[in-house]
Amino acid sequence: MTLNQSPQGQGETILIVDDESVTRMMVRQVLQESGYGVVEADDGDRALELVGQGMPDLIVLDVRMPRMNGFDTCRAVREMPSGQHVPILMLTGLDDVMSVQIAFDAGATDFITKPINWALLAQRLRYALRAREQEARLRESEVRLAHAQKVARLGQWRYDVSSGQVSLSHGMAEHLNFALSFTEFAASAVMQHIYHRDRLSVHRLLRHVHDTGDTGELEFRLVDPEGDFRTVHLYAERVMDDNEQTLQGTVQDVTARIETEARISYFSHYDKLTELPNRILFWDRLTHSIAESKRSGARLAVLLVDLDRFAAINASVGHAKGDRILQLLAHKMGNAIRAGDTLSRTAGDEFAIIYGDIEKESDLGHALARILGCFDKPIQENDLDVYVTASIGIALYPEDGGGLDTLLMHADAAKTMAKQLPGSSYRFYSPAMGKSAKERMAKEAVLRRGIAEDAFVLHYQPFLNLRDGEVWGVEVLIRWRHPEAGLVLPDQFIPLLEEIGMLCEVGEWTVRRACEEMKNRKFMVSVNLSPTQFAQDHLAERLQTILDDTSFPPERLLLEVTEQVFMDDHQRVRNTLVELRRRGIKVAMDDFGTGFSSLSYLQLYTPDFLKIDRSFIGKIDDESSSMSIVRSTIDLGHNLGMRVIGEGVEKTTVLESLTRMDCDLVQGFLIARPADLEELNKWLSAR
Repeated sequence: MTLNQSPQGQGETILIVDDESVTRMMVRQVLQESGYGVVEADDGDRALELVGQGMPDLIVLDVRMPRMNGFDTCRAVREMPSGQHVPILMLTGLDDVMSVQIAFDAGATDFITKPINWALLAQRLRYALRAREQEARLRESEVRLAHAQKVARLGQWRYDVSSGQVSLSHGMAEHLNFALSFTEFAASAVMQHIYHRDRLSVHRLLRHVHDTGDTGELEFRLVDPEGDFRTVHLYAERVMDDNEQTLQGTVQDVTARIETEARISYFSHYDKLTELPNRILFWDRLTHSIAESKRSGARLAVLLVDLDRFAAINASVGHAKGDRILQLLAHKMGNAIRAGDTLSRTAGDEFAIIYGDIEKESDLGHALARILGCFDKPIQENDLDVYVTASIGIALYPEDGGGLDTLLMHADAAKTMAKQLPGSSYRFYSPAMGKSAKERMAKEAVLRRGIAEDAFVLHYQPFLNLRDGEVWGVEVLIRWRHPEAGLVLPDQFIPLLEEIGMLCEVGEWTVRRACEEMKNRKFMVSVNLSPTQFAQDHLAERLQTILDDTSFPPERLLLEVTEQVFMDDHQRVRNTLVELRRRGIKVAMDDFGTGFSSLSYLQLYTPDFLKIDRSFIGKIDDESSSMSIVRSTIDLGHNLGMRVIGEGVEKTTVLESLTRMDCDLVQGFLIARPADLEELNKWLSAR
């Protein structure tokens, strides 16, 4: 399908350019459900071919693609005759400042980071399309206005130099609140209606035209009797009339154009929601602040403020209330800094502060205390009562960098370290952070190559049924075959997968591979799902597709999730659970007992299985409190109709205790260690 053949009855056409078929499929589903026509391309060359057939209404463009990357594709589209104004949203897992700046330098309208917030995607695109329409209307208005300025004569004037009299047409007289057309007035009387700061410019223009015979143009302000300003465009020329020198010309009211240009400039530099400077204006002000500090020798600080887990807050309270929270926090932070400093909203839940003229360390310390104070208390307004925490990264000029890019990169590295601390916190940049960031980028590059080269392998750890001693199932555990480090455990790469937006793709690969390898067995297969994976749109349908493709029975699939899954949109979670159970897929709550709200979630959602955390299981022989907790948890699970799994069984005495307490299933090194498929088959054969 070409861009000129979007589905009949659908709205604007959106071109998705991504070499990952899974991402294209997910984006397509979200957009088609929102009423958009969707066209796909798997690389930049194909995208340019489609764009050449007809420009879409919007382009969603991945950064990393073979042959032609997203930056070059964006530049090529912008060079096309009709490509100047189409919104282009860059889709990338990168969140470093350099990539973002490159995207905007290439002509991107905005960018979307992976993992994609599917609930917000259609809204983001709808906003971009609406902004495109507004911009088109503004451009059309400017064209019409420019044409009117050229052909319309809203007022004429004539100045007799010898007599000092000015003749005004009716249009000009109306602007000055004078009498009817072509009434003569003294030049001094007319001058009184010109704004006092513009009078000298008008006088100089008229003197130049009079002395040289050149034509001249000028825009200046008139003041009416009510004190309101009107901006007018003056055209002047010299004519000879009976050997008398006369100046004459036309005048036009251009107030509307000036206001339109001001609005365009405002929306280009300010965030509409918070009315704070946006990313573009922030960069401009930081560039000027660095230049000023260089001249004066003063120090300045760049603070990057990231609101923690704001996507989850948005999902819990709704986007309208989420926007209100952002407005209130922006207001509080604005009051916490000095009048001469700059607070900007640089992304959805990210802010940035330029704190200049630092004379001593205590100045910045007091400012940080005020900023952190904005997050001490919950946001309360009407039915809002929400705690928000923030992570702040700080880089200093000139110690941490002499240019904009370096300062922002180092502040971002410090922010990443701050996010590892509990609650609202801040970190100053240190050179060690830069080394850590480079190591992370290198690791990310190897990981991406590993994804492309299928460098993952599955290990399996059996569950034992305590009632009959038989193997009840296996838990699927993913490993990464690192080219240098060997077999890498998931806690070393799963967080990075999530950061670069690849976790869901690898998660689906894990389910599919496990179903393929275990489909001839008769026991359960348990797969761990992160909150990000569980929150995917149409999770049940996506899993059903895998089950159908692999001919794996859905009743043999168990999904292990932690209680964090249940902390977001309760209705969405409930709907997902209903869909999973309708298909026969089971759900287990993993790590039970390590959170704060497990009991309430058990009552609300009642999963099929309850998995007691190893931190309790391993201590039941040594601590009576752990024994009591485990016994109570088993009884609780049974009373709620769930089967209970004890994980981390490493001693025979622990196994015997769990058997006496009527635990259903166990797992641990005492039974079997995680093993690859070949070793698992040997272990099963030996039993």
